[in-house]
Amino acid sequence: MDAQWNPVVVGLDATPGAAAAARVAWDIARIAETRCYPVHAIRDQAAEVAPYQLPMDVAPMNRVLAELAQGELKRAFGEEVPPRLLERLEIRPGRPAVVLAAVAAASDAELIVLGGKHRGTLGRWLAGSTAHDLLRLGGHPVLVTGPGARLPRRVLAAVDLSEAAKATLTVAQRFAALFQAELLVLHVVEVAALVPGAVVLPEAILDDELLLKRTEQWFDTAVWPLVHYAKVDRRIVRGQVTPTVRAQAAKWGADVVALGSHGKNWVDRLLLGSTTERLIADLPTSLLVVPAARAAREGPRAPGGAHQRVSWTTNP
Repeated sequence: MDAQWNPVVVGLDATPGAAAAARVAWDIARIAETRCYPVHAIRDQAAEVAPYQLPMDVAPMNRVLAELAQGELKRAFGEEVPPRLLERLEIRPGRPAVVLAAVAAASDAELIVLGGKHRGTLGRWLAGSTAHDLLRLGGHPVLVTGPGARLPRRVLAAVDLSEAAKATLTVAQRFAALFQAELLVLHVVEVAALVPGAVVLPEAILDDELLLKRTEQWFDTAVWPLVHYAKVDRRIVRGQVTPTVRAQAAKWGADVVALGSHGKNWVDRLLLGSTTERLIADLPTSLLVVPAARAAREGPRAPGGAHQRVSWTTNP
């Protein structure tokens, strides 16, 4: 195994997707020989009464909400989640993404794990809730478990030719190495859609063979040298990005698709765009989304991280 993994943080709520995420997070932490911190966010009573400027002690209300939430989670999960994991449950008031990001920062987490929601429609959840908010906050890779989530045997890293590829490949290789999984590095040469009134590109750029050749040359120069994992293959294909990534993931049998996000490229459109959102909903894998700034922040890290508990829990 590579260098020691830092802790794994998993967001929990009373949904089937969260139960799957909890199991995956627990197994990742067990294999990585690190800690797993389960976290649940409740409504922030202080924020709700603040506009009214009422002299109110919200701590008792928060304790009641926390006890109710813990009971609801135990009933929802039943035997699906390891009891030892629920014993560590940390409950904090606040927005889920902000709470998760705070716990991840305090523990110097390696990864945040979330479960797909909204009737299994992974794309809609990514586009409008906790996972999307976490990506905007940045700082930590986010693993969103898909239907039938399991420990990965095949990891597909979909990269563009930007600087975001470095962070994506760093995290994807480390993730694959933990499970001795196969890794496929995929680059999609995006098809330019010509519309009335658009500027016509030079004929040479529109030539398929020349475009693919130049892309492969740049891939060899800027991307492939970043790959050091032994069980790896590469694939460069041309097409519309979202359906191509989905098709390649299904064809290859990927368990996890790793993507980079920096707010500017097709990966972000894949995650956030309305049309691609519908397509990504059918992706039969889990998604590992890596903030581009991650690689720049990586440096020497204390084994296991130093977790500082800065909030109350319902546990002694």
